[in-house]
Amino acid sequence: MIHKTFFTALGLVAAFALASTSAQADLKVDFGGAGGPASGWDIITTDTATTLTDGTTLTFLTTADWVTSSNNQGPGGFTGDLGLVASDYFYLANPGSASVAYIELGELDILKEYRLTIIAVRDAGQTASISIDGSFGDSTPNGDTYNQRSQWEAGNVLVWNSLTPDNSGVITITATRVGAQFTFVNGFILEEVIPEPASMALMGLGSMLLFGRTRRA
Repeated sequence: MIHKTFFTALGLVAAFALASTSAQADLKVDFGGAGGPASGWDIITTDTATTLTDGTTLTFLTTADWVTSSNNQGPGGFTGDLGLVASDYFYLANPGSASVAYIELGELDILKEYRLTIIAVRDAGQTASISIDGSFGDSTPNGDTYNQRSQWEAGNVLVWNSLTPDNSGVITITATRVGAQFTFVNGFILEEVIPEPASMALMGLGSMLLFGRTRRA
């Protein structure tokens, strides 16, 4: 019986490995008033709450307004669509605004994991911290005292590989000015994390072997 169960499980492994997977379309958002990619991106020009194309809600929380810029600073070290996204931005200014501001992504599935990439750069020397639930991210450099000009020149982005929304389906981005007059956020890409076929196959194999042992018992 164990041999039959084992080979059945191996068949499922092969089926999983060969099966194609479908991923949720990326959510791509560009902040700023100087244009942006031609298609496939939500272009946001004001800091009012809005619902994006995939149903995700976007909310800006701060004691002062995020300011949208129509200044085209150029792509820096970025290319393609990211070069267009990096060319304009929202900014939090000093004086006259809070040192900390929040961007909430809502209506997300609390049972899913997400990968978030943030572009937060400017062609002038400013330093900011960008975090999510106390984490500065998985990229190098990360969001801890992030020099926005050097990262603009180098074409770097901030990445969180595995984020889970809170019980309300919200992921909150925290932007903090660090001894600077401005904090800049250009845009972001949100992707659903889909298990690889091999990982799904191993889960299936484990389930089949456990089922076989249970039946023999």
